[in-house]
Amino acid sequence: MRISGFFINLQKSTARADHMRSESIRLDLRLSREVAVDGKGLTLEDVTSIHNPVKGLHQMSAQEIGCFLSHRKVWKRIAEGKNAFGAVFEDDLTFSNDARYLMSNDGWIPPNVDIVKIETLLEKYFYSHLFLKSFQVEDWAI
Repeated sequence: MRISGFFINLQKSTARADHMRSESIRLDLRLSREVAVDGKGLTLEDVTSIHNPVKGLHQMSAQEIGCFLSHRKVWKRIAEGKNAFGAVFEDDLTFSNDARYLMSNDGWIPPNVDIVKIETLLEKYFYSHLFLKSFQVEDWAI
């Protein structure tokens, strides 16, 4: 099945939204815009209700929390949607021409996989209790 994609974009960043729409047309991708949560608009109460940092560890900025909330909105849309998979993208990328093949069919995703991280790094990652290997498709660059 074809994979639907979502790009996260601040309301005021119209040039980036236009860029992603042109990428969608260029590669015949199904991309929908998700208006990002602007962290600059979060109050101190908003920030502290979401993030209570542990002393000595990184304290997230309001912008980082806005980014997280934006991603969470898309994850929720994917989870509540009719498709088994969805893809989440930032609004500042340019797809390789081969992205159309990756997004045209979800058959390359192994069974029982919930998350696939697509990135230019070819390394193994450890997330919580799940061990995920970066997926490498020969001659495909995203």
